Amino acid sequence: TLDIKEVENGKEVSGNLTEQQIIAQGYKPYCEIEKPQDDAVVRYVEYESCIVQEWVINNTEEYESYNTTD
Repeated sequence: TLDIKEVENGKEVSGNLTEQQIIAQGYKPYCEIEKPQDDAVVRYVEYESCIVQEWVINNTEEYESYNTTD
C-alpha cells in the first residue's frame, strides 16, 4: 500500500509541508501513468529516487508471471 501525499507548486495539497520536507520524511516522488486499457493490472516499481506506476496488460506473458503466486 502506498501512502501518497499530493504536491502542487512545491507545497503539500491540503497540508503545510514543502516538497523538500516530505522527501526528508522518507517519501519519494511518484510518477503516475495513465491506464492503457481496462484489463491492465497496476504494479509499483520503486527506484532509488522515485516510485513509478506501471501497468501490466492482461493475457500477456508478463501478466501471467506477475500474477503467479507460489
